[in-house]
This record gives sequence, C-alpha cells and structure tokens, in this order.
Amino acid sequence: MQAAAHELPDRAAASVLEPAAAGVDSWSVVMDLLQVHRCETLAYRILTMPAVRSACEPPETVVCDLRNWYRQTFERIVFEPRVVAGLLSELATAGVPALAIKGLVVGAWLYDDPVLREHDDIDLLVPEALANSAHSILTDLGYVAGYRPPLFPLESLSSADYRHPGREVHVDLSFDPWLLFWRNEAAHRDLFDTWWARRQDLEIGGYRLPTLGPEDQFIQLARHLQFHDYFRANMWVDLGRLLHRHGDRLDWDIVGRDARAFGIHGGLYRTLELLARGLAVPVPDAAADAMRPSWPVRRLHRRIWEDDLAGIRERLPIAGRPIIPRFLSPGGPHPVAGVVLHALNPSRGRTLQYLVRRYVPPQDWLRSVYADTDRRSYPALLRHHWQQLVEFRRRVRNR
Repeated sequence: MQAAAHELPDRAAASVLEPAAAGVDSWSVVMDLLQVHRCETLAYRILTMPAVRSACEPPETVVCDLRNWYRQTFERIVFEPRVVAGLLSELATAGVPALAIKGLVVGAWLYDDPVLREHDDIDLLVPEALANSAHSILTDLGYVAGYRPPLFPLESLSSADYRHPGREVHVDLSFDPWLLFWRNEAAHRDLFDTWWARRQDLEIGGYRLPTLGPEDQFIQLARHLQFHDYFRANMWVDLGRLLHRHGDRLDWDIVGRDARAFGIHGGLYRTLELLARGLAVPVPDAAADAMRPSWPVRRLHRRIWEDDLAGIRERLPIAGRPIIPRFLSPGGPHPVAGVVLHALNPSRGRTLQYLVRRYVPPQDWLRSVYADTDRRSYPALLRHHWQQLVEFRRRVRNR
C-alpha cells in the first residue's frame, strides 16, 4: 500500500517491497489478498517495474495472471465514460442533476491510469428528492432495481442499485455519500446544491464528467473507508494519493466546517490518524486543526477503530463497527463505546427517533409496504417487518 499511496518510483518501490517479498511463503495467498482488496491491476503495474520485478522475483504465472486481469479490467472500463456520459445526459434532460463519484472518476483524478482503480459499478450522486425521477429514467433505459430493504423511513437509504440485463456493469444511485442519515430534507437539499456548486469536471475517455470537488471528495472517501471498517486496501491508497497530491492545497477550513456541522469530524480525524500510522502519510497541520474533536470523542473513536485496523486483513468482520445506528450490534466489537459515541453526538435525538421508527413503524406504513401479505393485525405485521430486517442483515453480511 505504501508504494502505491506514495507513488514511489521504480527503485524506491523496489527497496520497500524487497524485504516483504523475501518473507512471502505463498504467492497464491498474495493473489487472494490482491483480489479481495481490489488491487490486482495496481499490483501488476508495480510488480512489472524493472527494478521491482528484479528485486521481488514474482513467479511468471503470477505476472501472467495479473496481466490478464489488467487486460480484462481495461476492456470493461474503457467504455464506462461513454455509459456515464449517456446516463448523465438522460438525467439532465429530465431535470435531474447528477455527479459521477467513486471508482471511475477517482481513478481518473488520482491515478495516471484509471484502470489501476478497480471498481464494480458506476456510481451517480443525485438529489434524494429526485430519487423517483431518477428511478423512472433508469428503468425506462432497461435497468432493473436491486433488492431494497424495507427500512423506515425510506429516506434513510443511502443508495439504490440497478442492473441491466444486457450489460455487465451496474449503476448505483447515491443520495447520501457522506452517510449522514440524520439530516432533514432541507439540509440535504442545500448540501447537494453545495456539492453541485463546488463540483469539478474531469475529462475521461473524451467525455467531461462532473464529480465532487476536492474537499468533498476527501470527506466522501474518508467516510467510505470508515464505513467499511478500514478494510479495503484500494480505499487506503485513494486517500494516501489524495493527501500526497492535494493535501497542501485543500481548503481544510471548508472540510472542518462541514464536518463539524454534521457531527462527522471525529471519524474524519480518526481516518487521518490511521493513515499516518498505516501508510506514513503526512497529515497537514491545517487538516488536524480543522477536525480535531474533543478528548472523549477521540478516545471513543480509538477504542472502536483500533490501531491494528491500519493493516491488511483477509475479510471484513461479521459485525461492523457502529458508524451509524444500523451497525449498533451486540455482536460488534465495542457496542458500549458505540452507544456512548452516539450519545455524545448532537443528533442523538434523531438517532433515537430513527431507531424507534425503524423497528416499530406506524401501522399505516406497514400495511402499505406489506400489502401483499395476509397479516392484517399490527403485531403480525411487526413480526413480518422484523423478519425482513433480519433478512436484510443476512444479505449485508454475505455481500
């Protein structure tokens, strides 16, 4: 990760990787980890540097497999800019503003070769108030909506996925890339307007695609990494490259102001701490000053997201850590610390209200959502709703 995040040149990367390669007992295990962490194309680029290849001596079969994966990924990604541009045009014609986010645009922005940033889908950010309009457009184009959990209120969904029968790539509509969850409709509308006003355009494959501005990119990437329990290595590399390339030029006052306004500065600060520990990425003083939370919040974040998360793991834990209330689980590593952390959040009232409404929705809502069932009594509808939530949790664990 360090060689990729710091964009080390050939000989410098070789000096970093040679000791690690000497301790490799099984290159098949390395290949498995590269696949899990979506770093196969990145590894191909680094391992085929002349000095690195000479120092690490990867087996020819490994290099061949990585080369084949790079070629397949290239063949898939090469047509994505045209697909994204077409979708953005269709949405704009219908009056739905949209930004391309995550994989493709992050690859074009932070990597000299977008193929090095592997991803599974096309991510588009649209205003939540226009989610139904965006849904209609995608379904008219032949996309089919994926599984949607029966959460209450429905506005708490952060995204919705769509698949096209004739295409390998699928589309993920995002409404809440910062994973805020506790905002009212007006605040969210104003926030999208802010993202739109601060957007930047990137030229990818001959198309100009709008995406989040640099400051908003940092918040989104840092939140996304913590949301996934600091697991995937490619997300670490994203943030390392962002800080390496743009850290001194970001307006950290904007980042700190927005993060504090929505109570997420503690998580962003912890992400910076782990980046410094795991990747030796220098953190700008302005960034630390802008986001440093109170001492109790710092301690709780360090308790929930320990230092050893800044490393390579084989798989996600069964129960995620409590970045949001749906991951407040007795099976989690530190549920008590998570409860205390949420209790210190200024939005704790909304958190409690959300949990009550989620697990004990009103009878009218239950009947409208589960109209196809013959369970007409309120207790029976509640039991059915709870079964659906258990099913949703099973799907999340097996994803």
